[in-house]
Amino acid sequence: MTNIHTAPALDWRSELARARTHRDHGSEEFLTAVARIAESIPQTEIAVQLQASQPQVSRWAAKGRSLLELVDGGKLGRSPYHVAERYSRGEITRDQVIDALAHWEYVAGETTTRGLDDDLLNYVSGSFDDVEAALLDELIDGEIYAAALNGLKAQLMAARQTSGG
Repeated sequence: MTNIHTAPALDWRSELARARTHRDHGSEEFLTAVARIAESIPQTEIAVQLQASQPQVSRWAAKGRSLLELVDGGKLGRSPYHVAERYSRGEITRDQVIDALAHWEYVAGETTTRGLDDDLLNYVSGSFDDVEAALLDELIDGEIYAAALNGLKAQLMAARQTSGG
């Protein structure tokens, strides 16, 4: 199995303690932390630290590994926002997030409103709205945003050229 994410922190107990706060919710952060740590620390030790059984740790690690794997035919996340979240957690590199967002096949965002009284556009997951939200949520910086925007512009220009427009 190829290691597609960063190695556990030197103090794996601290990382596990931070992630434990999300444990009850089965959060991605908790599950991926368990998966990362289980690559180098025996599950029995993790179980002791979390006051859980080894089989439960094994299930959490399996779920976490599935979240860490490449999804959707080679993409690094389920949506552009998810890619940005993974970057902010240190699961993927800066180069990986830039490449992923610059080459993402974005769905169309909402471009018109329903009327004069409705001046707000709805958020469309999978569209460039995700990148804008990631910037506003400080998951990515302006340089990553600009690279993603340039990638989107290049895609739109290529689509116009192939459609004869």
